[in-house]
Amino acid sequence: MSKNNYTFEQHQILGEELFHMRERLLYISSDLSRAYGKNLSKIATEAYSVIDELRNQLDSLVFKENPERETNELANTYYCANRLRTEQPAPQT
Repeated sequence: MSKNNYTFEQHQILGEELFHMRERLLYISSDLSRAYGKNLSKIATEAYSVIDELRNQLDSLVFKENPERETNELANTYYCANRLRTEQPAPQT
């Protein structure tokens, strides 16, 4: 069976999705900590740590698979410092 790597555009889309997932989990972790204490929020914290590891691994792959691209463009795929932090909605009660 042949292996099909992601295109650069697929990496960009996934990078954006993972960024937003991580941001949402950070918000959830903080909110859970305030509402229920640290024990429950720890699970959300572990989840965003796993996303960080996934982003790290994918960041290495995008560099390896796209040597023809500019370093800045590759670095922004999974770790874009220019993204705006989105407002999180208040939890429904």
